[in-house]
Amino acid sequence: MVDDLQSSTPLIALEPVVIDTETTGLDVAQDRIIQIAALRVAAGVVDSEKVFDGLINPGVEIPISATGIHGILTEDIAQAEDFGGVVDSFLDFTGESLVVGHHVAFDVAILRREFSLSHREWPAFQTLDTMLLARIVNPFLPNYSLDVVAAWLGVKIQNRHTALGDATATGQIYLALLPRLREIGVRTYGEAYRASLSAFQKIKSQAGMSAAAMGGIADADIDALPSVQRIDSFPFKYRVEDVMSSPPLVVSKQTTAGQLAETLSNQNKSAAFIDLSGDRECLGIVTERDLMRLLIKEPGGEFTEVGQIAKTPLQTIEKSAFIFKALGQMHNAAIRHLGVTDDRDVVVGAITSGDLLRQRAEDALNMGVTLDQAGSVESLAKIWGRLPTVARSLLNEDVAVTHIAAVISDQLATLTRRAAELAEQQMRERGHGAPPTKYAVLLLGSGGRGETLLAPDQDNALVYEDGNENAETWFAEFGQIMSETLDVVGVPYCKGGVMASNAQWRHSVSNWKKTVRDWLGRAEWEDLCYVDIFYDFSFVFGDHTLARDLREYAYALSGKAPGFIRQLSALATMYDPPINIFGILKTENGRADLKHGGALPIVSGARVLALNYGISESATRRRLRGARKLGIADSDDLEAVEEAHSILLRAILEQQLIDLETGVEPSNSVDVKRLSKRKRLAIKGALKRIEIIKTVVGDPMAFG
Repeated sequence: MVDDLQSSTPLIALEPVVIDTETTGLDVAQDRIIQIAALRVAAGVVDSEKVFDGLINPGVEIPISATGIHGILTEDIAQAEDFGGVVDSFLDFTGESLVVGHHVAFDVAILRREFSLSHREWPAFQTLDTMLLARIVNPFLPNYSLDVVAAWLGVKIQNRHTALGDATATGQIYLALLPRLREIGVRTYGEAYRASLSAFQKIKSQAGMSAAAMGGIADADIDALPSVQRIDSFPFKYRVEDVMSSPPLVVSKQTTAGQLAETLSNQNKSAAFIDLSGDRECLGIVTERDLMRLLIKEPGGEFTEVGQIAKTPLQTIEKSAFIFKALGQMHNAAIRHLGVTDDRDVVVGAITSGDLLRQRAEDALNMGVTLDQAGSVESLAKIWGRLPTVARSLLNEDVAVTHIAAVISDQLATLTRRAAELAEQQMRERGHGAPPTKYAVLLLGSGGRGETLLAPDQDNALVYEDGNENAETWFAEFGQIMSETLDVVGVPYCKGGVMASNAQWRHSVSNWKKTVRDWLGRAEWEDLCYVDIFYDFSFVFGDHTLARDLREYAYALSGKAPGFIRQLSALATMYDPPINIFGILKTENGRADLKHGGALPIVSGARVLALNYGISESATRRRLRGARKLGIADSDDLEAVEEAHSILLRAILEQQLIDLETGVEPSNSVDVKRLSKRKRLAIKGALKRIEIIKTVVGDPMAFG
């Protein structure tokens, strides 16, 4: 098993070891290895400094025919160690990394025999083959030899037919193939594995070859996908407000160290916030450790005012954040306490890395630490690829699917924010300087609603302050960099172009307001589709005020456009569930689309209710609950619709996890044959309840 490798891990995040062997011949049942080389690929480059390269004495003569290829004579290896003498060093170098090679099945097969002859346990490397990957990307090459593939990709081979030379070329070929694989939708290890296996089987079928005819290489040499790891789901199930202490302990800056020590002891707390301004606008923190250091170092330190030793600025986290984010923030800053703020940035509580959190932190730290701190697209991709593991663990514990979607959406928002930060950094590096004016990056659609599952594409937008004539040029390039970063990490470009890289979704404040007025005034079909995406936006990066003001303007304007609401209502009723009059699920290629005809009409209907009745919520379930409280429709009916939404989302998520785990590109369509009878009945029942929401939003009396 390769350590930390998931089928969902993006290819760009992998750090494989590339290997190549030179042998006495091509018969894996009889020939021996005489040279082996390995090097590592990381952060988009081949590391040519740290390599493994060794000659091996096989104990047999090297045939002249083999020497004619690689130039190694029997006397060249007379003083070399046998395979048993180098195997430990080789394994130390490879570790549990993924192994990449060109026609790697041959290298694996002959290595396996050497392990057997040396009476060593086979480490069962997981592999990718650049020969097969090249065949997937370009099925029209005359052949797939290392020379031909290298020439096609513009890779220059040095020291051909030496193990190190060929391994180096293979590593460069692997890197050159990654963007081409991404273009055809092969982004993850699982997808690459599945496509490679299909290509491997196709070669065998077309050539009519047996395993023996292929050099003894069996199907077993193409290793199975890694099994799904399990993690502790606790830090992903709960939010900071669920575990924080409130109200926080706040003392004046004139409080002495001795007085504070007594207070902490009496209240069983490990830290206090220090009011440095007198109005709680500026807070610092003093911990038990700070007091201990003071009292040890300074005689009479108990009389020191705590304002003199308070640490600033106080690090805070929003109460709505998931616990894993608090853990990550503490880990990054090497601190044990955080202030907890509400949506107005007022400190309302405190959270510490106490025993409960520390015991359950390790599995969450990989998510909580690195997305916020990742300095490269490769590291971002690696963490993003772990999300299915989190989702699977939560699903196995029967956590509500809406909560799982909220966790995924939270990470999508963090990823988008980090992409924006990296884009700013690149703009400076390219000589364009800092942003010319204030701006905000917005997450649209399901991400904005907090309902993202595991097959998101990019739905984002950008708003910037009026008054700077250079702003559009700067933000145009910024948007391109941000969108490219997200695509490389694993969030593909939006097929409909709903991205900040597209001028249609990048405006100044005044132009955004004009755009919204035009949408609501014309209310054409395309406009309605845009509104469906836009009105669910949430702020992710930049100036929060710009986003808030635009949201308030858009919602206020929609309340003055009953004609727009009516047309949006009509749009919400036009979706047909994928079920026929006989109660049989409609499928295409064996799959039923549960988003377009299932979840989407519920989402659209809930949005119409929110806009028409002033329900200031984004999540579908909260909008439906808001409608229930207002008595807009029968409470039981709306509760049934909410339940139907959860059933459909869960079915989609379960299928996406299966797809990711088996190397299939995830979508919103469900394999009907895979469903149990009970699940089919539940899905059919959920689809039938869509008529309820269509009836509610289609009532002409409801929308004036």
